[in-house]
Amino acid sequence: LGLRQLNMAHNTSLKEVPHSISSLVGLQVLWLTGCSSLQQLQDAIGALTGLIGISLDSCGLQQLPNSISSLVSLKQLDLSHNASLTELPGDIISLVSLQGLWLTGCSSLAQLPGAIGALTGLTALSLDGCGLLQELPDSISS
Repeated sequence: LGLRQLNMAHNTSLKEVPHSISSLVGLQVLWLTGCSSLQQLQDAIGALTGLIGISLDSCGLQQLPNSISSLVSLKQLDLSHNASLTELPGDIISLVSLQGLWLTGCSSLAQLPGAIGALTGLTALSLDGCGLLQELPDSISS
């Protein structure tokens, strides 16, 4: 069974998530909140297909790896207060289990992927403080 939850929150020296994290196949929850030096996630994150929750609140993220689309069990994704995050990968729509997406304070985020409405299980979407975001994709209303 192995490790199910890993809390590395507020580790301000953490610049990257170790590649070895991909061996934690039973991991369900990952907290990286407040890891302000973390500017990107490695593709190894995509190997954690059992993840149901990940908190990346207040990191220094500029982008997400395309491998995030492999996290098909993910229900909660918190990207709040990543002021340098400019876009979400279009294939984020592969996160078919996603119920909550928090983007509060992502002040550089100018648009959402056009097909974000395909996330039919999404019941919570927080966009407070996304000052560059001028419109929602049409798909979100369907």
